[in-house]
Amino acid sequence: RQTMRVGRLGSTCGGLAAAGALAAVYRSASAEGAGPPPPLCGTGAPAKAPPVVKGSSGNDIALRLVQVQVAFRHGARTPVEDAGARSDGCRWLPEDTDKASLLARCGRVRLYTPGSNEGLDPLLVFLEHQPTPWSPTSELPGGGTPGRLTHVGLAQAVALGADLRSRYVDSEASSTHSLSPSKILPADWASASRLVATRSTCVERTVYSAQGVLAGLFPAAAADKSLDARIELNGAHHDEFMVYSDSNCARLSQLFEQGLHLSADNRTEAQHAVARHVETGMGGVWRSDSDPWKLVAFRDWYACRRASGKFVPPHVEEVAAELDAATARNMHSVFEGGAAFTRTPESTRREALRLGIGRMLNMIMERLERPDGKLHLYSGHDWTVTPLLMAVARRDEPQLGVWAPFCSSISFELWSSRAGDTPLAHWASQGEPSAADDGRFVRVLWNGEPIWLPGTAAGEEVLSLAEFRRAIAPYRVQDFERECRPPPPPGRLETEDHHRPIGLADEDEDVPLHPAPKPAYNR
Repeated sequence: RQTMRVGRLGSTCGGLAAAGALAAVYRSASAEGAGPPPPLCGTGAPAKAPPVVKGSSGNDIALRLVQVQVAFRHGARTPVEDAGARSDGCRWLPEDTDKASLLARCGRVRLYTPGSNEGLDPLLVFLEHQPTPWSPTSELPGGGTPGRLTHVGLAQAVALGADLRSRYVDSEASSTHSLSPSKILPADWASASRLVATRSTCVERTVYSAQGVLAGLFPAAAADKSLDARIELNGAHHDEFMVYSDSNCARLSQLFEQGLHLSADNRTEAQHAVARHVETGMGGVWRSDSDPWKLVAFRDWYACRRASGKFVPPHVEEVAAELDAATARNMHSVFEGGAAFTRTPESTRREALRLGIGRMLNMIMERLERPDGKLHLYSGHDWTVTPLLMAVARRDEPQLGVWAPFCSSISFELWSSRAGDTPLAHWASQGEPSAADDGRFVRVLWNGEPIWLPGTAAGEEVLSLAEFRRAIAPYRVQDFERECRPPPPPGRLETEDHHRPIGLADEDEDVPLHPAPKPAYNR
């Protein structure tokens, strides 16, 4: 059985020193699988200097960090299905998801469902071998459970927490009163705990990833078991808004199926070439049961196997970077409702992203408008962070060319030059809204690197809060229930005048949709 080379693991998934002994566990767990692009995880970027904002006279304005919101993808998991394993002998074992020894060094968390004050033990909520809501099978070849966080994935989450610690925790501060202007949390968990708000989708891999991130943020507290954190569960699966989901929106279901259909029918030659290469190598050992999903399936099998040191056919390894780029293009098109292949690309794109991730953007924006001195953590999926990136970045942002690796993160930093935006003296404060946005600025980081925001010039990293609000306005949902109105009769997509399929080119007007099951490659 072929094992994978270590390659550039250190540079791809670094930043572990602050996590102490947990770092060694990660290095050991990851030693068999890593390497060339695409990266295995989104950690390792060094902390960035504060952004520079010029005043009217050309002088640098002094800024203070007054709030951070970080949405991140979970760590490496087992695949939700691995049809390739039927032919190439790859086996997913129960021990791949045995995280007990590492969890014992990650402190303690309690889960809280919406409206409840009863803390739940995640070990009781997520029973072993319990199938996930989106998995088509309850067992993988080899006996492993699909869609579960692996021990490597948990260590990746600890690494992400260590990255966030280097960015946002002041190692010299014992309280908020002595914080450096570029930091938001004191080093001691006892002082910082009430300034960290953690929210997760109700999925095993996101909950335990959140626990790992907290352990990486406060390794001393995790080690001495004083880390005792609260994780708010975001909601039921049918009404989950922290991930691009059409389960409770008929209109988004239409746009999603349209995107799936049009992206498959309009694959580029590069996408076709990658798919042919993967499907025909080694006598055709990798085949997907669903043509619209095959690029996504191949990329998912590859990423899950590589992270866990499983066998990857050499011919797939040869085109790993091309497969990653082809999958990113494929899924971005799906998220946009196939907008590029319609007669109304801009409105179609805006509507699909607005319904898919607009409620989460509302939450993020509403919190930016009330700086509270806190670090807000949102543990989600690639179908969380990717639509957020698509909604806030410029179209020419280079990071849009690749798929979000495990533990990818998007950080919304709020910086202020206002004298009143000082560290909050009382943890229960919800922040102060303002009639004006003067003196407040937003910087967005993707995997620790500033992204290009709409309206920014070369070298600029920030937008004023007012400019950022205007930039994302088209993607913020206003009335979710109304905008998710029921679909028209089968086979046709509703428009504002209810007369023709939204966005479809004239020659495609009567092409029926091809509904296809949605496996959880995203989740």
